Formats: sequence, structure tokens, C-alpha cells
Amino acid sequence: MTDSRWNMAAWAGRSETRARRIYLLAGCLVIAGFFLAVLVRHDSSNGTDKNAGLRAIPSPALLDATRRVPRTFPEAMVDSISHNGHLTVTVHVALADRSSGAASRFADGRHPRTNLTWGALYGVETHFANVAGWRRAYTDNGDGPVLRRVVFHRRAEVTAAWRELGVAAPFDIYVLALAWPSTLAREAMNRPIREAMLQEPIPLTVEGEELVFGSGSVLIGYLGPNAMADGYWDPFEQLPNTYPRQPTGIFYLCSMSAVYLHDTVVRHGLYPVLFAREPIVPEAYLLDGMLQALAVGELDDGFLFRAAAQYTKYQKGISPDRARRMLFR
Repeated sequence: MTDSRWNMAAWAGRSETRARRIYLLAGCLVIAGFFLAVLVRHDSSNGTDKNAGLRAIPSPALLDATRRVPRTFPEAMVDSISHNGHLTVTVHVALADRSSGAASRFADGRHPRTNLTWGALYGVETHFANVAGWRRAYTDNGDGPVLRRVVFHRRAEVTAAWRELGVAAPFDIYVLALAWPSTLAREAMNRPIREAMLQEPIPLTVEGEELVFGSGSVLIGYLGPNAMADGYWDPFEQLPNTYPRQPTGIFYLCSMSAVYLHDTVVRHGLYPVLFAREPIVPEAYLLDGMLQALAVGELDDGFLFRAAAQYTKYQKGISPDRARRMLFR
């Protein structure tokens, strides 16, 4: 009996030992599995996941689009100079009529040659044909409703301001002016915004060189009577709700244009070059002053100061300070 009991006790002890070993082994396996899961997750987060190659990889174009920062206005100009060797400017000119206050001999809204805003002494074509630095490089009898088109050219030298922006060599400036009949002043006022927002180019071959105006211009604007004085409309209302591809410069050289248009132009991502906050005489020397600033690289308030200086020169009795207050950007 004693030996039998001893054998049973020994067997029970061995069974208990085996059970403890099994429990211990199971516990070790559980702990090892936990640490293995942690290591796999860590490697996966560091890009070492073996399945990473099966995931969709965004295209370079998509990555570029998500990272792209909208260019500034100076950068857009420098890009044009570096890629093309020139800048282009587009100005839509509505002819004056008697309702705009022009004298009758300058108020035939169908004939550019004698009109206040085009063919008179300080009209766009006459003034730029006579002012130093500019020369007429192209003319035609219009396209569609436009009565006449003319391109003026000048060579811009590298100034300290341009050099600071990254321009190292002289470049050309081409200005396309389009004469619209007075009855289409509203359409003429819409064109700068349409061209900037909808990418509507105006290609022209000038002296053997292929140039792009309209949406290809760094500056697009209007000169003439303010058709909005007869009833305001929103020129952006009929356009798609899109953002311009680049911060094109917009100018409106007409009475009270800052009141009617400045805020909406800025709100839609366009660069404000020059507007008027008061009634003005919309003549070509304002445009001339603005383009003088462009030629020497005096951007931002330089556009306003140069245009105001020209307004003071030709409008006797208007002081420089007064002229600067009349304009806005």
C-alpha cells in the first residue's frame, strides 16, 4: 500500500509539472505574438510594408497640382520674359460718343480716326505713335465688331528693379489696342475679365513674330467711357466659377472704375493694376504712364504713381497729390 500511494503521488506531481510547463509555454507564445504584431505595425508605418507596392501611387502631375502655390504677378511676368523674350499687353478701347461728354467733333462712336479715345491728340493710336520710345508695328481694320487694331512696340532695358526680380537681359513690350464702337462699350468692358478668366487668346503675327495677346498678356485692360454708369452689371456673373491660371494684371482707365470693379477683380484672383475712384478724362497718357512703370519694373504702386504724374502733366490744374487720390489700385 505504501509503495502504491507513493507511485500515485509521484505521478500526480509529474502531471502538475507538465501542466505548468504547458501554461508557461502558452504564455510565452502569447507574449511573443504581441511583440511580433507591434514590430510588423512599426515597419509598415515606416514604409517597409511588403504590400506597399500594391497600393495606388499618385501621378507626378497630380502631386504637382496638390503642391503648387499660385504664382505671383511678378513671377508671371518674369516667366513670360524668360520663355518668350517679351511681354504683351492688351487694351480694349471703347470709342467716345456725345453721351460720354466728348465734344461733337470727337464723339463719332463709329469712326476711330477722329474719336477722343483713339484718333484725337491724346487718343490711344495718335498718342503712342508720337510719344518717345514707342513705334507702331502693326495695324489692321479690325476683327469682327472691332473697328481697328494697332500694335505698338518698345524695347525695355534691364533696370535695378527688373534685375532684382531676376531679369538679366533687355526684352520687348508689345501693346495691342482694339477700337470698339461706342455702342459696344459694355462688351469692351467685359473683354479683359473674360480673357483673363477663360483663357481667350488673340494670336497675331507682328513683323514675322508670333505673338499672343488677350489671355497671353500679362496686363489686360480697358480705356474709355464707363458703361456701368448707365446700369451696373457683374462681368463675372456669366463666367464659370473658376480661378485664373495666373494672376493676370487688370486695369480699367475709366471714371469710377474702382467703385464698380476693383473689389470683384481682386476677389476673383486677378491682380489690380490701375483703376479710378473719381471721374477722370480717359485719355492715352494714363495708359502711357502705367506702361512706363512696367518698362522699368516699378510694379504695384509704381503703376499708380507714374500714371498720376502723366495725368498731372496733361490735365493742368491737377496736382500730383490730387491725381494720386483720383486713381486707385
